[in-house]
Amino acid sequence: MSAEKPKPVTPIVDDLDPWYRRAGVVLLPDAPERAATALAGLRQPFAVSEARTALGSSRRVTVPLLELLDRRGRTRRGPDDRRVVRTTPPT
Repeated sequence: MSAEKPKPVTPIVDDLDPWYRRAGVVLLPDAPERAATALAGLRQPFAVSEARTALGSSRRVTVPLLELLDRRGRTRRGPDDRRVVRTTPPT
């Protein structure tokens, strides 16, 4: 009996930068919104390290997730690299 080769994992969130796909970051469809909700509970503005702790994740996953939230308009990155969660997403 031979073992089947595992199928490659395809990212479910489509707008991740290709570099992050090569790095193996895979997010479920509701991950960005769940992350934004969790991050809204932090003292604003927050640092990447605070986001990483709040999300219980690694920096390797947290940074691309924050960049995705920035692109979608759910967070805003300041000049000091700290972020704030926007209370209402852009339309």
